[in-house]
Amino acid sequence: MENTTELIQNLIHIKGRIMGKVKLYVMDREERAAERGAADRYYGRQPVPHMWLDSLGVNFVNEKQMSTNEVEAYWEGWRNEEDRKDWGDTY
Repeated sequence: MENTTELIQNLIHIKGRIMGKVKLYVMDREERAAERGAADRYYGRQPVPHMWLDSLGVNFVNEKQMSTNEVEAYWEGWRNEEDRKDWGDTY
């Protein structure tokens, strides 16, 4: 039998995985588009409106397949992302 600490750690790990899936499930398409815009800005990628309908980018939606509101949400996510990835020294 696991000790109490291990049991609690396992439960937290399982809850985190489940809650992450629940969050993705309840996000609407505009929220997903905004999340992609923010991620592109954070990682220093060129802005190209798109969104993922899953957590891995397997169900990819390009700009032509997006509604006007979804494209606007992407740009809002891009504009509002203030943090930037620190890639460290590149020398």
